[in-house]
Amino acid sequence: MSDWLYDKVNRVPPITDEQIAEMRHIEPVLKLPDSCMYRRIAGCQSLHPRDVSFLWNANPTGDEFTFEPLNITEIITQHHSSVFFKPSLAEVYAWMRVYMPDYWGLFRFFCMGEVRRIGASSDFMCQCDVMGGEMLVRGKEFIFPSGHVGHELVKASTT
Repeated sequence: MSDWLYDKVNRVPPITDEQIAEMRHIEPVLKLPDSCMYRRIAGCQSLHPRDVSFLWNANPTGDEFTFEPLNITEIITQHHSSVFFKPSLAEVYAWMRVYMPDYWGLFRFFCMGEVRRIGASSDFMCQCDVMGGEMLVRGKEFIFPSGHVGHELVKASTT
């Protein structure tokens, strides 16, 4: 591909500052390894939505939570990068508006999943889970017949 064309390819849909402001209630979260649970990212609300990646130096904070499977869906996002995968809030919000222009307001959280480089370029695509509805947290502990420890999932307290 010629260099002049490569620079013209729009990898992320356009999004205005006003649209970003409308979507700031949608938080990125980190998925816990080998789990269906997530945790919030410390200090995420103070990050610049266009200039800073929410994944760099991301530290989990708060209680673990998840959602009913029917309240989690997957979208595919595309990002231009250099060497490292460094998506901004604006990039992910823009893709949410493309995939679900009438329903993005129902989302509360998103989590970036599997990342793949696109060809030999510095572009990436990512599986991104978007979540909404009732938040579930760990409840009463129980033991599986195999001896593994599990937890009931209960609705998060709103108090």
